[in-house]
Amino acid sequence: MRPKINEETWPYIDSLLQEVPEAIENLPSLKNSIQTVARKAAREAVAGMMPAVIHDAVQKGVVIGEQRGRQQTLLTVLQHKFGEIPPEVVRQVEQITNVDQFDRYLIQTLTATSLAELPWLNPNPTVTL
Repeated sequence: MRPKINEETWPYIDSLLQEVPEAIENLPSLKNSIQTVARKAAREAVAGMMPAVIHDAVQKGVVIGEQRGRQQTLLTVLQHKFGEIPPEVVRQVEQITNVDQFDRYLIQTLTATSLAELPWLNPNPTVTL
């Protein structure tokens, strides 16, 4: 049999809990109920966030994979056309993240006859590759 709390008693209980939070320690069943509700709320919050977190992680992975694929394609074309690629050129290609840049650079690479003809590899005309 559960004890019944009169409606007029609730304001007193509320006041007690607001004024003396330590009272929860003296009410183990209330403390357990609060902890149970808090754990359930935390699980539901995490479960609600997981699909979004997973989606964001997958999207980021797709973007990184596309960038690496484009970098590798550009490096392969450079190596096929011009032979051994200097490490500084490899590093520069690995820094490219913009899709439009990849496309422009790939087209320029396909039409160039030497690395020196690629303005994106040689922004400073006094440096030779």
